[in-house]
Amino acid sequence: MQIGMMNNPQLDITKEIQFAARHGFDFLDLTLEPPAGIPDSNARTPLRNLLSSLGLGCIGHTAYYLPLDSPFDPVRIAATEVIIHHLDIFAELSVPLVTIHSGFSYPHRFFTYSAKLALWVDSLTRIVPAARDRNLTLMLENVPENKDQFRLLRDLFHQFPDVRFHLDIAHANLNVPANVTYNYLKRFKSRLAHVHLSDNFGRTDDLHLPIGAGGIPWGHVLTLLKQAGYDGTMTLEVFSNNREHLLSSREILRSLWKGESE
Repeated sequence: MQIGMMNNPQLDITKEIQFAARHGFDFLDLTLEPPAGIPDSNARTPLRNLLSSLGLGCIGHTAYYLPLDSPFDPVRIAATEVIIHHLDIFAELSVPLVTIHSGFSYPHRFFTYSAKLALWVDSLTRIVPAARDRNLTLMLENVPENKDQFRLLRDLFHQFPDVRFHLDIAHANLNVPANVTYNYLKRFKSRLAHVHLSDNFGRTDDLHLPIGAGGIPWGHVLTLLKQAGYDGTMTLEVFSNNREHLLSSREILRSLWKGESE
């Protein structure tokens, strides 16, 4: 298991890299988001060199709110162009894996499922070859709106066999009667390439709480991951002004993971 942290896009990327390395994280999950999370062209080589010199890995993450499935063609195409530009940045930084989010970004109750799927296929038809050309592996992350997620991911994975699965365990705990991590792993464990972890109390709010501060049954969930044969990269997506909560989450995760293995 490798444990990483996500940068806060409000903070300077260089300082976030230094924080991650100084506190012993294995990698930075770099989300390219405003206001401070998108490096300009002059900063990319220094950032790549800094990551290398510190021995810090890096995984790519894109803004969840880019409307890649917008029914307005110019909006959807513009969103795909932003993603492809960010793929260029990740390639410059020698990042191997990049996440995009598989949700619906508009009042989708007005559209049939086949129409919504077609919009996603249109965007990925542009994005997937661009990722391949840059030697990047694209991942689809499940989102909190779990309605249609299993069906959508199944159909997109079938259409795009190179795309991998990014499991967000906190998202699997929202808008459902009980955590559905098992359901995702049962269907997509062969595609699983990365995991996000944070806590919440279910219902609708993606709170990004420290591990153990919410209601997710972590012992059970981590057992499911192990039973699925997963022992790869895991990002703590814990956002708090007090970063001791992030660091303590890592120790709790390590302890739980070790305990489940004994």
